[in-house]
Amino acid sequence: MGVSDHDTQILHTAALLHDVGRLTLPDSILNNTGALTESEWRLMRRHPQAAYDMLVGSFDSDVARIVLTHHEHIDGSGHPNGIKGDDIPLLSRIVRVADAYDAMTSPRLYRGAVSIDVALRELQSEAGNELDPLVVEAISLMIGSKPSNLVSLPDRRAS
Repeated sequence: MGVSDHDTQILHTAALLHDVGRLTLPDSILNNTGALTESEWRLMRRHPQAAYDMLVGSFDSDVARIVLTHHEHIDGSGHPNGIKGDDIPLLSRIVRVADAYDAMTSPRLYRGAVSIDVALRELQSEAGNELDPLVVEAISLMIGSKPSNLVSLPDRRAS
């Protein structure tokens, strides 16, 4: 996507830290296997701001900003600030798509993983709504052209 080496390093760090704000959430939310209540969703939607608050001053300001905005949607329906389109940093839009792909293709407490094909179709269905269509196109091309780069990791959840 034409991202510089410097921005690739920023992206790498932000991607590793994007959900650190979940450390502030109660275990009852993190380990929930059912639907979250509205009050639980309100708490969950605060994790980008909590992560930003943890990171600002200790990490590059671009890293903190990407982490803050990684749940913003291209159509403005995201959180925490409801920004949209190009107001969302490109690196945040990349983290958003990668995070969505990972969430779908990894097993969760409340459901199993979906196939790569199903995940790509879902990403494409959200292109222009939640997700940046150019980032969705890029991940689709990358995965479609190099399936040997994909690795399935074992589920390491405690039994």
